[in-house]
Amino acid sequence: MQMFIGEKYRLQVVSNTMKSLATTFLCSILLVLMSFSPAMVFEPSEDENLGKKDVSSTSQAQQPDNDGDGTDDFNDPDDDNDGYDDSLERDCGSDPLNPMSTPTYSDKDDLCDGIDLDDDNDGYSDLEETDCNSDPLDNDDIPLDSDGDGYCDSLDDFPNDPNEWSDFDGDGIGDNADPDDDNDGVLDSEDAFPFDRCVAADWDGDGLPDYVLSQDCIFRYGGEIDPDDDNDGVLDYADDLPLDPCGSVDTDGDGSPDFIHIDKNCDQSLADNDDDNDGYPDKGDAFPTDPFEWLDTDGDGIGNNADQNDDGDGWSDLFELLCETDPFDITDYPLDTDGDGHCDFLDTDDDNDGILDVNDPEPLDTEGSWEWATGAGNMIKINDMVMDSSSDILVTGSYKGNTILGGIALTQHNKEDVFVAKMNNQGDWLWAATSEAEPKWCANDRGPEYTYTQTSSSSTGFITTGVYIAESSWWLGSDTIVTNTSQADPNLHFSLGDMVYNNATNPPEFLGNVSYTTSSTIQLQENYTGGFYSLAGVELVKLDLDEITIEASIPLTVGQGQWDKHVWEESFAVANSIDIDDNGNAYITGDFFGYVNFDNDKLKSYAVRNEGDWLRDTWIRETGTDSKITGYPCGPDYTYIGNGGPDMFVAKIDTSGEWDWAKSAGTQSYDTGDNIVVSTEGNHAFISGLLRQPNDITFNFRNDGCTPLQHFTYKNNGDLKGVHNHKGMFNGIIGTPHLEGCGAYIAKISLNGNWKDAWEISPPSQTLERSGDIFSGYQYAHLYPSCSAYSCSDRHVEITGMAAMGSPERLYITGNYGGHLDMGSNHLSSGSYSEETWFIAKFAPSTESWVWVQNGPTTYFDSEIHDIVDNGVWDLYVSGCKDGGKFVGLFNGDGTWSWTDTFDTSCEPTEIDLGQSGPYVTGTYIQNSVNIGGTILENSAPIALGHFVAHWDTAGNFLWAEDNLHILQNQGSSSAILSNNDARPTGILVDGNDRVYTCGYIKGGGFFKSDTLFGDTSYVAAIDGPLIVVEPSIIIDHDNDSGASIPNLSLLSTLIMMLFAALYSRRNN
Repeated sequence: MQMFIGEKYRLQVVSNTMKSLATTFLCSILLVLMSFSPAMVFEPSEDENLGKKDVSSTSQAQQPDNDGDGTDDFNDPDDDNDGYDDSLERDCGSDPLNPMSTPTYSDKDDLCDGIDLDDDNDGYSDLEETDCNSDPLDNDDIPLDSDGDGYCDSLDDFPNDPNEWSDFDGDGIGDNADPDDDNDGVLDSEDAFPFDRCVAADWDGDGLPDYVLSQDCIFRYGGEIDPDDDNDGVLDYADDLPLDPCGSVDTDGDGSPDFIHIDKNCDQSLADNDDDNDGYPDKGDAFPTDPFEWLDTDGDGIGNNADQNDDGDGWSDLFELLCETDPFDITDYPLDTDGDGHCDFLDTDDDNDGILDVNDPEPLDTEGSWEWATGAGNMIKINDMVMDSSSDILVTGSYKGNTILGGIALTQHNKEDVFVAKMNNQGDWLWAATSEAEPKWCANDRGPEYTYTQTSSSSTGFITTGVYIAESSWWLGSDTIVTNTSQADPNLHFSLGDMVYNNATNPPEFLGNVSYTTSSTIQLQENYTGGFYSLAGVELVKLDLDEITIEASIPLTVGQGQWDKHVWEESFAVANSIDIDDNGNAYITGDFFGYVNFDNDKLKSYAVRNEGDWLRDTWIRETGTDSKITGYPCGPDYTYIGNGGPDMFVAKIDTSGEWDWAKSAGTQSYDTGDNIVVSTEGNHAFISGLLRQPNDITFNFRNDGCTPLQHFTYKNNGDLKGVHNHKGMFNGIIGTPHLEGCGAYIAKISLNGNWKDAWEISPPSQTLERSGDIFSGYQYAHLYPSCSAYSCSDRHVEITGMAAMGSPERLYITGNYGGHLDMGSNHLSSGSYSEETWFIAKFAPSTESWVWVQNGPTTYFDSEIHDIVDNGVWDLYVSGCKDGGKFVGLFNGDGTWSWTDTFDTSCEPTEIDLGQSGPYVTGTYIQNSVNIGGTILENSAPIALGHFVAHWDTAGNFLWAEDNLHILQNQGSSSAILSNNDARPTGILVDGNDRVYTCGYIKGGGFFKSDTLFGDTSYVAAIDGPLIVVEPSIIIDHDNDSGASIPNLSLLSTLIMMLFAALYSRRNN
């Protein structure tokens, strides 16, 4: 109550102050006007000037000399000649012109009484003695202090209480004991002005009171009232919350600020979540400060209460009601099959075929929906597609041999090559770019002999290491070099696969390939036949095949085949995924093996890098005896079981089709680039794929943990020799951790090609132990990881899709696994390793943490998620398989399902994208017919399967489905039956007008309305839906400014319209 009264008086003071300021301002204006008014200017008359003395024309009067000593008083320091200086007399209170008036010195202390603070020198100042009624000139008369508290009795309100001496408010309680000294009703502990009964509060502590406490103080209080009580920079008269430094605007007057000042270190959660108090939180209120509007369905800036076309679909709310569609749903608009401007509900001939619907057995029969389809050329596989801001389509994939892409020649470089191509939205190819080959000397694995001698005059490319063979104690076996420990450390200069040469010969003699090193030894992969005893003290150098040059005529035995560069026949590259940045530059990821060239960036997979030489040598030993190998290959055959596999790559290509950069990473096993997505922040991309997975795909061992991150070689007699470690994925790449596990990975790379980070979804690794000694050989034992046998996280897990949303950015990951899966602290199970299910997870790259993980169903049906797409805000749409069929669903950003819709009775791969009106899914059906949301799609022999496109709205309501049909034809004399995956859709995208584009494989023939494509190829096709839907802009215009009007209707229709209008108005109210 007291604070209310205080606020009331504070407002009264402000009001009075404002009135005073206004009055002062008006008076000032009046005075200024008066000063310029001729009627108010007075000029003295000539008569008034007569008789005035002109002081300038007379001489100055003679100056006085009070003591007559001949020095005028102005220059005389002692005007009365009494011996005291005039200035001293003035300070001491005597008359400097009267010789009888001189300074008094009562206590004889050289200070006259006028300036002496203690005239009688009794220890009490004259002021104290005067206040205490004792004589300041009598040193025997001192102030009486009965209680000895330092305050004389005459000034002490409690002369006999040594603990009290003042009672400010006169209430009989000493100030020391009184909790309210000024008796203003505010305790001293809470009173910013404890000795002023008119004021108490100083909210911002600036020394100025916030308000006066009582009405009688309004005129009595003479101090300044604080104009900004909370010191938030907003004056109280304009501050809705004058005592809250965190806020100043309160639209609805509920005491909670509309927003929190960001510079006051305040809790941002204190802001009012409903500024206009209309019952709709600001986050969901399209008009947070307008209590009469809260929804704007179509986002046109006009609230639904005032908007005549709430969903912005081109149909006024009134006409949507007449046509029985939802005026608040942009996806639910009147259907106009024949495009005549009359919705089907009111149209008597919906397909405009001249037959009234009541007499037409097929009243909605139209010609079809596929607009065009374009083939890609023989042996071309399109694996993904994306659309840029100009509505051009970019596709990526691979091709074999020499082929044609819409008139653009694609030249064979490797066994399989990457391509990126751009077409316009009418299916016309604009340009194409491909990867290239990188010829190598080591490529000749069909040469005449294993080791080859070539004549040369000189060679370069030998790298000086500073490592020397020991002078003594140099022998530990024919495959071990002991080095001089006083020279360079072999660990710093040699690594797995390096080629070691004796620098004492000209040219240097080849000694062998490095298996591993210690600080004092180099272990070779082969026995050296010459004997190291003859090499004591020589320097060792190494060779880089990319740098060596040969000229002529000196024998040089190096063991890598004949000296002609050739393309290694095992090299290939395949692109799997594509995305673009805001500038239209494209980024692709995929797999490669051997040597692949993207203009200036030459990529080498693990199998042909130095660290992978052991794979090549092991393969040569195992297969050389069957005469398959007569030369010296770059690496093992890609089909080499148990070892090897592709590496992943990522590359950037600009808008004109020029490669910008390419990067790669990989291990001795399968490492793939399956998905890529450019970040919402627009400065990096995320890639995902398989990590060090075995190429034998033995799923019954999927939960045993990772295979050892080690390898071994053989002695000449076939026994195992040595255990050698190597690093995992991203080994030696700056900015990215080594991933030494297996399973799946996610990597982050900047858009200028610098690796930034990487994470793995992996079980622990098995270990490979050894025992025995170097002379008797080694024995090995595989040990299961700490998670124990058969219960580790799935090493065959796959990531099938990624989406990026939010700031800081979050990744939403979909994938499939079997048995068990560990993601951070989240442990998932599918039931058994033979039963696969899906997972969806939210990953925070900035904190490297899994925010949440959702597990798929654990049933005997395989459950899979194939693809994911986001709406950029909160919603995630996925497609896949469950319950023995396919499904589409909406998954929210907090990890909960909104809806799913299941269809079909078999599981084949699907792809998904999002349009303005909802998700679109494409996939394969292999039965003679399929029912999707009540729409039956059919085929019959010789048709083997169909590719469907189906559309749902954002609420999960099925809208339409259409298909194209395919025949399968085996190639050549092969009797193998083609699988469904050989002819399937591989991508889908939707433009801003909900026009759908798909791509996929053809293995025989594909039929798209009027376009038929044949061959072993791919297609890109466009579809607009199964019916032609026309959306005329029929919007009510009260002023008829646009010339639009309601079409003429019959009297009955008009009456119906008025009825609906009345109902609609009542509904809105």
